[in-house]
Amino acid sequence: MSFLINKLWNTKNQFFPDGIPVLSVEAAATRGWEKYAHFSHGIDTFGASGTGPDLQKEFKMMPSDIVEKAKKVVEWSKGKTLYSLVDKPF
Repeated sequence: MSFLINKLWNTKNQFFPDGIPVLSVEAAATRGWEKYAHFSHGIDTFGASGTGPDLQKEFKMMPSDIVEKAKKVVEWSKGKTLYSLVDKPF
């Protein structure tokens, strides 16, 4: 899903229900995701140079890296009561 539709996300808890760990994956800055995701994975630095594939490897943005991160988030969440970060009174 694109972060550009965050206004919709703010009104619909269906995207992030209670009990489900949320990991955002952003090939740019993770700023803004803290409102929705329990964990974020992205590139929060500026000025790296290189080819796309080299930067993907450097910043651990390869599919295998994301799978490993997701597994860690799922393992972390086991036995915990997770609440949607969107479900707020105001």
